[in-house]
Amino acid sequence: MAESVSVQRRKKQRQRPDVTSLVAAPSVSAGCFVTQRQQLQTHALRPVALQRGAAQPVLRAAGLIRQDTSAIQTQQQAG
Repeated sequence: MAESVSVQRRKKQRQRPDVTSLVAAPSVSAGCFVTQRQQLQTHALRPVALQRGAAQPVLRAAGLIRQDTSAIQTQQQAG
C-alpha cells in the first residue's frame, strides 16, 4: 500500500498545471491608450531645449563672475 501512495504522489507531481487556472493578462482599454498618448505628447512638447538655450548665457555669466571674484580675492590676499 505504501508503494501505491508514492506512485500517486509522483503522478500528481508530473501532471502539468491546468491551463485554465493560469491568470490571463488584463486587457488594456482604449482609454488607457488615449491617456498614454496625451502624456507622451505633453512630454514631447515641453520646450526643454529652448529653456536650456535661454538659461545657458545666464549660467555662463554667473560662472564667469564667480571666477572673477575668486581671482580678485586671491590677488588681494597675495598683495
